[in-house]
Parts: sequence; structure tokens; C-alpha cells
Amino acid sequence: MKTRFLASLILCVLFWTAKAQNNVSGKETDLKHFKNIENNLIPIYSIKGQTKKMSISDFLKRDNIPGLRIIFIDKGKMAWSADYGYADIEKKIKVNVNTVFAGASLAKPVAAVAALNLVEKGKLDLDKNINEKLVEWKMPENEFTKTQKVTLRRLLSHTSGLDRQLWSEYMEKDSIPTFEQMLNGKNPSVDPGLRFFNEPGKTRKYSNTGYLIVGELIADASGQSFANAVDQLVFNACGMKNSTFQQSLPEQLRNRVATGYSGNLRPFPRKIYPFGAAGAIWTTPDDLGKFVISLIKDYKTESHILLSEEMSKNVFNKGEDKDKLAFSLWTYKNDIVFRHNGHSHGFTSFIFGSVDNDQAVIVMSNGENTQDLFDCIQRAVAEEYKWDYFRPEFYDAVSIDIKSLKQFTGQFDWEGNFLIITKEDDKLFVLINSDRYQLIPIAENQFLIPEKSLKLIFPKGEGKSIEIWKANGDSSQANKIN
Repeated sequence: MKTRFLASLILCVLFWTAKAQNNVSGKETDLKHFKNIENNLIPIYSIKGQTKKMSISDFLKRDNIPGLRIIFIDKGKMAWSADYGYADIEKKIKVNVNTVFAGASLAKPVAAVAALNLVEKGKLDLDKNINEKLVEWKMPENEFTKTQKVTLRRLLSHTSGLDRQLWSEYMEKDSIPTFEQMLNGKNPSVDPGLRFFNEPGKTRKYSNTGYLIVGELIADASGQSFANAVDQLVFNACGMKNSTFQQSLPEQLRNRVATGYSGNLRPFPRKIYPFGAAGAIWTTPDDLGKFVISLIKDYKTESHILLSEEMSKNVFNKGEDKDKLAFSLWTYKNDIVFRHNGHSHGFTSFIFGSVDNDQAVIVMSNGENTQDLFDCIQRAVAEEYKWDYFRPEFYDAVSIDIKSLKQFTGQFDWEGNFLIITKEDDKLFVLINSDRYQLIPIAENQFLIPEKSLKLIFPKGEGKSIEIWKANGDSSQANKIN
């Protein structure tokens, strides 16, 4: 027993020591940018002079993140990259340039580009009923599709009216469900079957099921398996030699796949992802970098590596939700910012970039507790490279008379969280579920919770809802419970 404890202790020491070191590559001028990012991570909302800066290694140690690789793309080239921690803790295999990760939903922009390539070839259509292109399986008619039909554009933009369901992963020894079994909710699938929540084209709701169908469209239109079609249409075209949708991994990749870990550093077994275009990609940050470089080149220079300049406008555009066909997009002045996240058990990742600046950061990790780190990296990149958006916001703490805000003390519902705001002397406090924080005033009706990187805006009128801005830049309402 003592021997086992000592071995575990030694392994733990080795693990955290390795996290404090990293392999970094890039030119000297680029590495200066990297060092500024690596060691100056702060949340989006900060009180001047009070917020402690953290490093990437600090986050890995604090949040039990076993390993990650980060790369930065600048003007069509990889400017710098860095590796941290372990791909496999027990085997003492460190993360490196060849480590393969499960990319989860980063599969979606790759699949979207493959589909747009087939649209350009005349084998698929963005705006016709998908049943005209599907071969064996057809979208069943229902009350939601009487007047509006499911189209490829609506599938790619998450406006098809299909619900989000479809997320389960399987052990290698399990019976793996087919495409139709997953859509029908039949054994061995353990997820509910295909389900509509609204009329196609009416609203946007993220849908894994929609992208599963995109994969079937690609297979039917190309006359080959979805995985083989993407090899040809995307991976080979970009030189992505360490990427696949095959679930029986090629030997040259199988031996380099990272082990995924839970938040308390317990390893997950190798999983099978049968949902194809929705999230079954195995890849590396460097391969995804080649993908991003090719897309931006197509958009800016008519290089036509993946798509023509005209077709690439369906990837990077300033339109409405229905026009966002591969990434989440934001428009700032003349720039287009793009982002996509990926998450499966034991793996997290993101792509975040600026079309106008021709820059992007890509991070892949074999850990779960990465949300705070990822948010801070995105802000640090925007700050270091002087983007006009997504940079951290710094505030002075101010003194205010909170008597006028007394009406907002009480109980609130916020995204399923239970909030209680109380006034204690001349201060406001909030209990979020079971955690208590002081609200730091930064303006007459605005407060920060620095520890949670939340900004609360109280209405000046008679409204009963509080606007809450989160670290990822999204906002939502906390509604008072009468």
C-alpha cells in the first residue's frame, strides 16, 4: 500500500513539474507575442489593480488540465506553438506536435466546407428539399414540414427546426448504431430519435442531429462513405495528414491519440463516435491550422484550395443566422470574427480567429476544466494583437448609493441557477446556488463579480430583470421570482 502511494506521489510530482515546462516554437519576434499571452491571462471583466494575472501553466495546475497544444496562425503561416503537460499521464507521454485529439464539434465546420464543395460541383443544393438528394433514407414529413422544408442551408446554419439530441459515445466493444438507428432512436442507439421543435427556417437552435444528416448528404452525393469523402474534399486538399473521421483509427494515428481525462484526472477509455459530421473528427491543432489558412486564402485570394472565393462567402459573411454556415460569426466594423468550440468526454478545443487580421488561435486539450482558460486565451490574443473587439475590459471600482437598487434584492432565476441578492449595510451580495459573492459597483447600475467574471446591469426603470454578461461575451436575463 505504501509503495503504491509513493508511486502515485512521484507520478503526481512529475505531472505538475512537466506542466511548468513546455515546448515552444516560432521566430523570436513571434515568441515575444506568445510570452505576453502565456503569462498575462485575465478574465474579460477586471477591477483595475486588483485582478491577478495568471499563466497557462497556472490554469493547468489549478483546474486539473492534463495537457494541451496551442498554435497561432498569422498571415497564412503558423507564427508560434506550444505544448503543455501529458497526452497520457500514466505512460508519461507528453503532448507534442503529433498528438491527436478528439475534436468533437470542430467536425462541423470541416463537414460544412465539404458540403459546400459539393454544392459548387453541382452535386448538392443549398436551398432545395434535402429529400431530392438523399438516396436511401428520406426526411419524414410531419406537421413542421408541411410548408417549409429542411434544406442543406438550414442544416448547416442550425435553422432546420431539428432539436439538439444525439450526443452519446460508445465503447469500442459495444454494438455501434447505424445512421438510421440513431435517427429512429432504435437499439443499439441510446439517444432519442429525430425530433422537430419548430418549422424549418424559423429559429436557430444548435443541432447535432442536423449535422448527422449533413454527413449522410455528403455520402450520398459523393457516392462514398462520409469519412472517405472528407478525406478527398478537405483533408487531402489542405495537407491534413493527421486527421480522420474513421472510427477504426489508422495505425499511424492510433498510436498517437491522447487519453481523455475527467475534471479529477481520471482517464476515459477510448470511445467510438458514430455521429460523423456532428462530432467524430480526430485531428491535431496543426491540421486545423492548415484548414483555417486554406479557408481564409480562398476568401481573400481566390486560391480555391477548398472553395471558390464566391462560395467561401458562405463561410465568412456578415449575414443573419441563416447565413452562418460553418462557424459562429460576429461583425466588427469591416472585420468578421469566427469561432467554434468542441467538447466530448475528456476533450475540449476551440478555433477563434479574425478574417481581416488573417489571424487565428487553435487550442486542443485532453481535459475537461478548460472553459476559464479558453476564455482568457481568447481575450489575451485579442489584447496582444490589438483587435478592436474581444479584448479584456478594465473598470474602476466606484462608490454609489445603492438605495435605489433595493427593489432588486430578492430571488432570481438565471439559466437554471438560483440567485439571491441581498443588501447588507451599503453593499450588495449575491448567492449563486451555494456560492456567495460581493457585487463590486463600476457604475450607477452596473456591478462586477470578479471571481466569476460576470457583469450585472440593473435596469434604471421599473423592469424586474437583470442583464448578466458572461466571460464568453454572451448575455442573458436573470428574472425576478415573485
